[in-house]
Amino acid sequence: DIISVDVGACYKGYHGDSAWTYAVGKISDEAKRLMEVCEASLYAGLEQVKPGNRLSDISHAVQVYLEDHGCT
Repeated sequence: DIISVDVGACYKGYHGDSAWTYAVGKISDEAKRLMEVCEASLYAGLEQVKPGNRLSDISHAVQVYLEDHGCT
């Protein structure tokens, strides 16, 4: 199985969020590939975090990466 743990907090006007994904027990090759492609898509999006870019530039990079790797 694959589980995701997502934790968010708000404190004195600050907001934080963190998420982790874990494989539990033996997972299929397809599930392993899905986890790897999803993680790589995160980094594709992070490459677009730079001055002058918009949120849509980040989400577009993630979407294109996922589509290029058959995960839509």
